Amino acid sequence: MRDRKLIQTIYEEGAKGIGFNKLVGRTRGFASRSTVAVRIERLVRLGYLERSGGANGQGKEKPVRLTFKCFSFMLSVQKSKEIAAKLHSELQSMQKAKSLEEGELKRWYGEFRERYNTLFGMVGTMAVFYGTSAAGDLFLPLIVEDYKMLSADFMKLFRERPAILRLLKGIIEEQAVSKGIDLGEIRKKTRNELLGPAVYRFRKWGDWEPRSGGEESR
Repeated sequence: MRDRKLIQTIYEEGAKGIGFNKLVGRTRGFASRSTVAVRIERLVRLGYLERSGGANGQGKEKPVRLTFKCFSFMLSVQKSKEIAAKLHSELQSMQKAKSLEEGELKRWYGEFRERYNTLFGMVGTMAVFYGTSAAGDLFLPLIVEDYKMLSADFMKLFRERPAILRLLKGIIEEQAVSKGIDLGEIRKKTRNELLGPAVYRFRKWGDWEPRSGGEESR
């Protein structure tokens, strides 16, 4: 987590980078001076940070900044956060609206689904271009809080206005049918999975007795 916060802080300073003392001041809430020094060296070795080429005076360390690869990566993170913020703003507008027509909800849901899929599709892109560690250790944690908040507000909207949930259910089912998806068959398979032989025997516990050899009978 400290690595992510350091990277985020340095990213905010742009291409010019940030001096060590200033960085220590900016990160005082979650890291000591010695921790910052150790983390910087570690992130330099991993290829996330570099010393900028500008002279900073004799006896002074050069500012530290993100490598081009890491800076490009953080641009994608910023774009993802902008998508999350846009979705959250639209959701808040829905919460404040006195009424919501099916057509409006259908338009919003289509846009929401497209942006949500785009966001998490970016995780795969991050893994391809920057490696699985960057995608899993940096990208997802940097955006997950935004989407936890979005999901919480989404559920709150449904609890407060169940009619919207019923409308959305109808929209999803309509879209599924239009794509040739057999919802009845899906429900049947799900029911069969839940009521498979092992579960059935458990539900009817009193109807069977163990045979010799450990087998079961009913």
